[in-house]
Amino acid sequence: MQFQVNIKGLNETLSKLAKLPADAEHARKSALRGIGFEVRGEVKKFIQSGGEGWKPLSPLTKKFRQNKVGKWSRRTNKNSPFFNLGKFARYSLDNSGNSVSIFMGKKKKGKADNFLQNVAKRAEFGERIAVTKKARRHVAATRNGRRKNAQLGKDYFALKKTTTQIVFPKRPIFAPVFRRVAPKVPRWFRDKFVASLKRREKK
Repeated sequence: MQFQVNIKGLNETLSKLAKLPADAEHARKSALRGIGFEVRGEVKKFIQSGGEGWKPLSPLTKKFRQNKVGKWSRRTNKNSPFFNLGKFARYSLDNSGNSVSIFMGKKKKGKADNFLQNVAKRAEFGERIAVTKKARRHVAATRNGRRKNAQLGKDYFALKKTTTQIVFPKRPIFAPVFRRVAPKVPRWFRDKFVASLKRREKK
């Protein structure tokens, strides 16, 4: 799940400037990297602020989160379902230097991470998952601590018999952010392109 900013989407004048040789090529790449940085920041801020029109977390998800070791622990950052996902927003300039991609990745520089991309995709489009016997056992076996007198709803949780599917509602990230930044991109490109040329002139 990602989107790209391409010079083809800019107006004709800026596109022509971006194709000039020598210093202009460096300025084009610099401008696109700058746009990538700006958009990455917008994606991060959007996610960590709780999105736009996102449905609230379910009572269970809002109170607890599951650790990798199979325990429940208190959830922090309750205002955003994907607060921690925001810090994995990344950008990368393509090999041609004509477009920059925004995606989710673990490393500051490198490729997109498949797991994080799938999380973003699930948020963007939503998903429905059928509840199997294995899923029921998995949820019931997860514990908040190992108390002997564990209480249902406090120390462990169980899905109702009537629950046949788990619904992950849509919580779009990329589409609303792109709508917000799209009108700003030509100005960002122009300003960063010119600033880069001026820096090159001083050298």
